[in-house]
Amino acid sequence: MAITTPRPPANAGARQVLELLRKSWMLALRADGKSQKTLDTYSEAADQFIAFLTEPPPMPEDVAELLDTTRPVTGPRDITPTHLRAFMGYLLQARRPSTANNRYRGLQQWFRWMVSEDEIEYSPFAKLSPPTVPEAPVPVVSVEDIRAVLATCRKRTFVNLRDEAIIRLFCDTGIRVSEMAGLLKEAGDDQRMPHVDLDQQMVWVLGKGRRIRGVPFGPKTGLAVDRYIRERRKHQLAWKPELWLGEKMGGPLTISGIEQMIRRRCRLAGGPHVHPHQYRHTWAHEHRKSGGDRGDLKRLGGWKSDQMVDRYGASAADERARTDYRKRSFGDQI
Repeated sequence: MAITTPRPPANAGARQVLELLRKSWMLALRADGKSQKTLDTYSEAADQFIAFLTEPPPMPEDVAELLDTTRPVTGPRDITPTHLRAFMGYLLQARRPSTANNRYRGLQQWFRWMVSEDEIEYSPFAKLSPPTVPEAPVPVVSVEDIRAVLATCRKRTFVNLRDEAIIRLFCDTGIRVSEMAGLLKEAGDDQRMPHVDLDQQMVWVLGKGRRIRGVPFGPKTGLAVDRYIRERRKHQLAWKPELWLGEKMGGPLTISGIEQMIRRRCRLAGGPHVHPHQYRHTWAHEHRKSGGDRGDLKRLGGWKSDQMVDRYGASAADERARTDYRKRSFGDQI
């Protein structure tokens, strides 16, 4: 496949105009209470699209020809569906379909905002469809592997107690890693703050859209969290509001810190690498496997759509179907 670098379709001032609009959009998103992860994702989509328009990278000829047929871009009103198709075509050649889909969603929100702010009259996304993302089920974690990881936390040290509490909370509640990192040691007077309530055996988390929800957990998880909290009181940074602290003078655990901890525990256990989100898929799978209600799972998981409920634990859906059928085999009735 021939690769070419197309002539720049935008003038020198286009980048400045589009970057100013990107910054204004970020301010609006912050005012709406969007998470930093959302801000970073959307900003990256806008940055890549601006760079694509103003400094086109090497790309296949068919994509370059599509971009070359467009008129020069001087600002957002000049951007057409053709520009967006060219950008998606380039991403689908250079990146994974999921990345192209992610960028599409981000840019779609940006142009929707520009319409609401009267920067453009119509969104060029009006008649476009997002790139198709092939189904790639996330594997669930086996009970044996989870037990092996927990076995690395047997010795009663601060780090072991902390890590066991985190892993058990992941498995027992299915909360997101961002929600785990956002937990506070106590709620104070505002019970809507993200925290662990040992009396009610509930974890309260601040989910997507800044929606607070409570998820129950079992006695073993409660015991693990209680042991960590008692040990935490001896920590030099015990006064910190965040629940999960680093060793000695280490600050609170971030999302990245929790992910690194899980990787370290998997290596110690000699098992496969696990991403924290796999625990969420495993939790959803076990809920459905045990006969849990689909609507309850949706509420506990903090999902808005049924599609997201079906996606989680999808890799083990066949196993659930076979197990369920064995309970009601037609052959046993005749």
